[in-house]
Amino acid sequence: EEVESAIDQRINYFISEIGSEKRLEEYFKKTIPQMKLEFAKLFREQLLAQRMESKITSGISVTPEDVRLFFNEIPKDSLPTFPRNGKPLSSFSSSTS
Repeated sequence: EEVESAIDQRINYFISEIGSEKRLEEYFKKTIPQMKLEFAKLFREQLLAQRMESKITSGISVTPEDVRLFFNEIPKDSLPTFPRNGKPLSSFSSSTS
């Protein structure tokens, strides 16, 4: 199954990054089979979401010009403003300490 293959690939990637199955199990405090069970639901949901996205967008074609036209139609006063000097906005500033 596609999900099992994706899980095996992910586990193998983790093993290659951390060095061994034992170290991976120690890191996650779980056995490999436990990790696979936990990944199964997540991977199934991701696969379903990817398939739905592909189905929805399969007949859509957007060019850079389409994007330009779309954004040029937005009224300028509706666009957010950003400071030109690169300083954070006052609501995000931590100078109130």
